[in-house]
Parts: sequence; C-alpha cells; structure tokens
Amino acid sequence: MEGITVQIGLVEILQKTRQFISRHGLKVLLLCLIAAFGRGIQEGGWGAISSIGFWGLEFVVEGARLGLVILVIGNGSLKIGLWRVVAIFSVKKSDWKQTWTQFKKKISANKIALLVNFTLFLMIAALFNFSIHAGIEAGLLEYLKNNHIVDAMASKWPVVLWLKNVSIIPFTLIFETILILYLTASVKP
Repeated sequence: MEGITVQIGLVEILQKTRQFISRHGLKVLLLCLIAAFGRGIQEGGWGAISSIGFWGLEFVVEGARLGLVILVIGNGSLKIGLWRVVAIFSVKKSDWKQTWTQFKKKISANKIALLVNFTLFLMIAALFNFSIHAGIEAGLLEYLKNNHIVDAMASKWPVVLWLKNVSIIPFTLIFETILILYLTASVKP
C-alpha cells in the first residue's frame, strides 16, 4: 500500500460528512443537543448561573464535542472510536513516520480535490452562519423572549450559540475528522 496514493473525489469529503450525519443522525443530534443546551445555559439563555455551574457545563459541552469526534473515528460507534483513539498511543515511531509520509503524499496528490472540498465547505459554513444571524435580526430572539422560551434578559448569544451547536459546529467537526481520517489512513475509511 505504500506506493498507492488514495485519490479523493472533488466533493467526497462533503458527501461522506452528509452520509455520516444521515446514517448516525440520532447519535449526532443527541451530542449536538447536549452541547447546544450547555452553551445556551452558559450564556444566560435561561437565567444567570454560578461560575461553578459555568465551568461544569464547559466540561459537558467539550465532552459532547469530543464524543462526536470519537463517534466519527469509530464510524458511528463510540466504543470502537474510543478503542481506536487509545490505540494511537501504542503506535511505533516508524509507523508515525510512515503515516506522516502518506499524509504528505495524499495532500500533494489531492490538491485540487482538497481545494474544492474546502471551498464548498466554507460556502456552506458561511450560509449557516449568515442564516443564523439573519434569523436573529429578523426577530427570532424577540419571538423566543415573548414566548418565554429564553430568559427575557438574555442577549442574542445563547440563541446564536445554541443554533451553531446544532448546525455548523458539528458539521465542521465531522468534516474535519473525516478529512483527517482520509489523509492519514492507508485506505479510504
């Protein structure tokens, strides 16, 4: 396998990201909601919290995000993903060098595909971010306050961060993890 360089399709990373979300949507949604509600609470979406509560929620939010990355590494299984992450620490130095060499070769051989995937990813991210901020400006925050869904004193940030944690942040984490798996694996994941 050392002489063979895996070719990445022009939109393959984005397709694999969409497929992963479709296939494991419930697990992804659960982890996203944990992070989203954690951030919303931290930002005062449902009232003020103590500093201990804030930092406790920080561990919850980051744990959910780490869980999402592990879920992708395990191809939908947290157990397999955790096993694969732990296995990284038993890799020999010579294997690291081979992985690094493969990584560089794959980047070199897939420059155009990587550029297209990144460009489309950035366009999707910009669209998500624009939509979130446009929704806030169009009255979403006021609607949520008037219907007592968020605290009357809340700023826009609990809602913005809640929406980002169920949309662009998990999309980004999944996209980046799949990309790294493609660039470091000797075969396509």
